[in-house]
Amino acid sequence: MNSDLEYLTEGAVFDTFMLYNFLSRLVQPFEKTDAFKLGIIDKEGKILKKRSEFKTDAERNALTMFDLLVFNLKKLLGKIPFGKTVIASYVAALWLIKFVLIKFF
Repeated sequence: MNSDLEYLTEGAVFDTFMLYNFLSRLVQPFEKTDAFKLGIIDKEGKILKKRSEFKTDAERNALTMFDLLVFNLKKLLGKIPFGKTVIASYVAALWLIKFVLIKFF
């Protein structure tokens, strides 16, 4: 029984960190990301440089698979009416939190 409690605690901390990281990136405008500042993406999230063209570690770290997941979700949300607004990003983030809370707790 004690090992179940330790697993739950470690898993909950990791899940909370990843959820926070995901949601904070989801509501962040493309213009404020490192990938935009380095010229890897444009203001709409379209990729301008291929991964093979990256020359520095900063460029490699600015566009990870996790970032691509978030950027693609943001672009999908932008296709629905009012999806490009900041409020829509926050609503999507709150919906995801609600989904996680209902499913796991």
